[in-house]
Amino acid sequence: MTLDVIKRFHDTGVTQEQLNSAKAYIKGQFPPSIETSDELASQVALLEFYGLDQGEITGLFAKIDSMTIADANRIIKQYFPQDQMVYVLIGKASEIQAIAATLAPTVDRKSISQPGF
Repeated sequence: MTLDVIKRFHDTGVTQEQLNSAKAYIKGQFPPSIETSDELASQVALLEFYGLDQGEITGLFAKIDSMTIADANRIIKQYFPQDQMVYVLIGKASEIQAIAATLAPTVDRKSISQPGF
């Protein structure tokens, strides 16, 4: 399903309705993340850690509102290129190798007991 969504975004782009919905969702999720003193302190600590100032919070909604369809489509093409996808499949290799073969020409298999898994 995810691959179908990415393909559709590459083929037809984001609609204004989708962009408006995403903006409303993000704006609706932010206030609860700073409701308590602890949550606000955590946000301030993150700003400090990343070398950012309070403008990142006070200007957040303006940044969200300034996002355009062209911006969204550029980001999709830049960060979700269809020809350079990397897939991580976890399961019994014997059962999922046929699926893996449909996604990529080469498949690296690792056992969960291998170092670096």
